[in-house]
Amino acid sequence: MRAFMVNTVRGLLALAVGSLGVPAVQAASFHAASNASVELSVTNTRMSDPRDAGGPMPVSVDSRAALEGPGMGGMAHAWAAASVAALHTYGTAFATTTLPYSGGANTSSPANASLDDSFVLQAAGYGQGTLAWVTATVWIDGTVMQHDGTGDFRYAQRWEAVVTAGSSLSTYAWSGFESNYASCDACSNHSTLGGKTIGFYAVVGAANTVSMSLSIENNIFMTNGEPGFASGTMDLGNTFAWGGIQSVTIDGVQVAGFSALSADTGFDYTASAVPEPGAAGLLALGLLALPWLRRRRGA
Repeated sequence: MRAFMVNTVRGLLALAVGSLGVPAVQAASFHAASNASVELSVTNTRMSDPRDAGGPMPVSVDSRAALEGPGMGGMAHAWAAASVAALHTYGTAFATTTLPYSGGANTSSPANASLDDSFVLQAAGYGQGTLAWVTATVWIDGTVMQHDGTGDFRYAQRWEAVVTAGSSLSTYAWSGFESNYASCDACSNHSTLGGKTIGFYAVVGAANTVSMSLSIENNIFMTNGEPGFASGTMDLGNTFAWGGIQSVTIDGVQVAGFSALSADTGFDYTASAVPEPGAAGLLALGLLALPWLRRRRGA
């Protein structure tokens, strides 16, 4: 009788999820994409350098531009990368005017990265099609909202991180926005960085979606007024990354043994994509040693 009631409740829950227009199973093949573009405007002269990349393998793009006019100038640099379970973005912009009422200078360095993947959930003692509640963490790390300037300078900086997971396609988003000239109601309560807990439904023995996106907008302006400079940097290069599945619960009971492997990449979604400090240090040391090794081999 109890088994009948459990199966009935499970069936009603799956039916309720389906009635909301949410697919019970959503399969996704791994795809990483990133794009970056820098845009400069000095009086009536404009320059842009858009770059895009995408594909089944980890990708990155780098975009740079500089422009100079009478009494003014600007430069911008944007970078974005997407890899398995982790995204990275960076943007910096600088504008300057040395003559009063010279026309102004505007710079912008937006960057975006995204990924789509899926994992197959396995839970010890439970068969294919069982609906489970999963809790996981994601990490947002970096330095954002850095700006400085003199004279008639303005800035507007925005970032957003979004993750969608599971058969229920549960979506969580975090963002921030700061400006010294635009409406800024959200400035005092924008999301903080660090670890975030998410929860979603997943189906045992089926492909469950993981989609992540990370974007920044870095806009710097020197108006047609007093000479000065303006600069701004947004650095989420330290990643928006998957932090690992923390628990799997079925019928109110936490499952002791479970796995969540991607069929496309082999990544284990029970693990974290955030590099351990020791591993990160070794990687940096290895990169620093590469030039020395090349010289040694050439000797």
